[in-house]
Order: sequence, then C-alpha cells, then structure tokens
Amino acid sequence: MEPPWLLITDGSHNEKQYLYNISDNRYHRLDGFPEFHDMKVIASAYGWLVLVNHKTDYTYIWNPISMAKIDIGQLNDAYLFKKCVMSKPPSEPDCRLVFSAMNGYDRAFLQLVDDDTIIQKYLPDDDTYRDEMLMSVVSFRGSIYGFLHPIRCFVVTIDFDNETVQFRPILKLDQQPWDLPWASREWAVLWDDHMIESPCGQELLLVRKMYVCQFSHDKFDFLVFRVDVDRKECVELLDSIGDRAIFISHCGGDFCCSSSLDNTGIFRRNCIYYTVEQGMSRSVYVYDFNYRSTTLLLPCSAARLTRSANYWVERRVFGI
Repeated sequence: MEPPWLLITDGSHNEKQYLYNISDNRYHRLDGFPEFHDMKVIASAYGWLVLVNHKTDYTYIWNPISMAKIDIGQLNDAYLFKKCVMSKPPSEPDCRLVFSAMNGYDRAFLQLVDDDTIIQKYLPDDDTYRDEMLMSVVSFRGSIYGFLHPIRCFVVTIDFDNETVQFRPILKLDQQPWDLPWASREWAVLWDDHMIESPCGQELLLVRKMYVCQFSHDKFDFLVFRVDVDRKECVELLDSIGDRAIFISHCGGDFCCSSSLDNTGIFRRNCIYYTVEQGMSRSVYVYDFNYRSTTLLLPCSAARLTRSANYWVERRVFGI
C-alpha cells in the first residue's frame, strides 16, 4: 500500500504548490491551481479536498481531477477548523460532513442533500454532551465517530437526525459509555488526538501526540491505541505499530498504511510522520517507535519557511 502524497503550498497567497513523494524522496511543482489562493486544506477523501479561506471563512469542496466544486459558502469561525470528515463522496446524495477545531469546541455539521441543497445542523440545547470537547472525528464504515473529553474519554457516533445532530455514546454490555484510556503522560504539556482507520479496514487507531515542550516540534511523544468498534475494546500499543506507518497533519487528512520496506528506506514502517502548523517549519518530522526518537525530512527545498504549509493528501487526488 502506497503512502499519501505531501501537498506543499507556498507563497504570499499559496500561489505555488508542490507534491512530494515520500517513496522516492522527490517533489515536483504543480501548475499553480488558483483554487488554493488563501486557502488551507482540512480534508482529503474520495478524491476530493475540503478547503477553507483563513481570512474570509469561505469554504468549498473541490475535485482537482474533474475540477468540480461544491460551494459551501461562509461558515462561522471556519478559520479555526483543522479537520473535516465526509461520510461518503460529496458527489453522492446525502453526504454528511463534520468539521472540528483543535480547541474541541468549534465544530460544524453539514448535510449535502443534493447539488443545490446544503443543510447546516446543530446539537440541541439540551444535549448532554454539547459541552464536551470533540477532539477527533473519523468516517468509518459509513458512520462518523467522535472522541470526546476532557471530563470523560469516550467514543460517540455523530448521528444526523431530522432536525439536529446527536452525540450518542457507544454503550458496552453493561450499558455504560465505552471509555477509552486516558492516554497521557505526567509531563505532557498539551496533546492532540487523531482517530484513523487502520489499513485492514477492521479497526480504528487512536493516536495521541503529546507535547513535551511547546516550543520544540521534535519534542513529541506518541501513544497509539487500537480501537475495535465491534468488540468495544481498546488495546494500548506502547512499543510498536508493526509494519504500519502513520501520517498525521496539524491541519488536514490523516492516513495509515502498511509498508513492506525495511527501516533503511525513506518510507519506514513503525514510524509516525507528522507536520506542524503553517509557517513554523518546512520539515516533516519522523517519530520512530524502535528508538523513541525523531528525525527530520526536508521534502521541498524550494518552499519558504514563513509561507509554506504541509498537508497529507490521497495519492489519487491529483491523478498522478
């Protein structure tokens, strides 16, 4: 299974774009799509990208191959959104989208009824969990799952009803909410959670990135949990993720794939590849579970430090 592309946007208005192939450690420049002008990428799925203008909150879904665009318009405080998941391709009727921010409190829920009808839905005022932080969302087997905390750490389904959206905890046999372990270290300053579908398609991975020091991007530690939705079990993977590699973004899509390569190649198994926020670093950071250490890759020497941003995207999204 091939790893995702790294999309690099650069310039005062993101007018330059590059694609980096981690398999052969090469990058090439794209034609300069105007669709990226002042936009950030918050999702890559089904061959589509979800983009948000960080200045105006204007949002749309775009297919770089067909050039089709679904105009969502302005969403309140959309500049805060870091992630978006879709329940199915947005070209199909009744696609549902969930937007989330790193602070856990800003979110949006959209239902694409057809090409001309987009409905924004809200949690009801009396929802028991509306004040919980939505730290991660994932689309899995046609359903959208969320991870809530800090009061409790549990998994919910995000269900679109007739008029509203509901957070419904997944219940165990004893009818108690399915709690996940409190994946933290005593010395962790901050943390960032990611729920990702495993390559086998039978389970989810919960990845917690923990900040040892807020001001050093290579001072992170990671905990990974295997989440079995069917059995409602969670197994902590402290030492290894095996032949898999995980790709997480500060903003945009997260991926996991299997690697048949040994650890001498650029694309290595048992590693987490992560990016940081725009303007903070041009590098991709590689956390190796074998050594509990972090190394750096410079995917594109042409990109500038203060203007560039890195996003993991599907390999098929540009048809290359």
